[in-house]
Amino acid sequence: MTNNIKIHIIDTSKHNRKKDNIGKLKKWIMFWQNPESEEVKKLAQDDKEIKESVEKLEEISSDENSSICEVEESGETEGIGKLEKWIMFLQDPESEEVKKIAQEDEIIREALEKLEELSKDEEVIRLVELREEYIKGYSNGIQEEKAEMTRKMKNEKMPIELIVKITGLSKEEIEQL
Repeated sequence: MTNNIKIHIIDTSKHNRKKDNIGKLKKWIMFWQNPESEEVKKLAQDDKEIKESVEKLEEISSDENSSICEVEESGETEGIGKLEKWIMFLQDPESEEVKKIAQEDEIIREALEKLEELSKDEEVIRLVELREEYIKGYSNGIQEEKAEMTRKMKNEKMPIELIVKITGLSKEEIEQL
C-alpha cells in the first residue's frame, strides 16, 4: 500500500480566519506538556476550556480509584503521538528528533523526502520567495495603514486610552506617531 502525501500551500490572507486558532493550539500544547505549570494556571484564568480541563485533571488525580498513566521520555519516539510528530516536523524538519521519527514513521519519512525534493525545485523556491515578499509587503501595508489611522484619531483629539484599545498599540507607540 502506498501512502500519498499532499502538500497544500494555503494563502491565508484570502481567508477570514482568526489568529486565535494558532494561539489556542499553543495553549493546549502547553497544557498537555505540563498541566501544573504556572503558565497553564495563568491560561486557566482566561480560558474556560483550559480551566475546566485543569479542574477535571485535578479531580481525576485526587480520586483514589483513578490512575493516570504517564509516558516517560526515553529518547525513543514510540510514545510520541501523531500530532506531536507533525508539530515537530513543521517546527524543524531537519532536527535529529524528526530524523529519528522518520526512521520509524513512513508518512513522516515520505513528507521529508517530498520536502527535500521541493527544496531543490527552483520554480518552487521562486514561488515561495514571491509569496514571502507578498506577505511582507502586505504586513508592512497593514502597519502603515494602522499608523495612518492612529494619526487621524490623534488629530481628532480622541483619548489615548481609546486609541490604545482600538489599535492595540501602546501609549508610547501612539505618542511617537
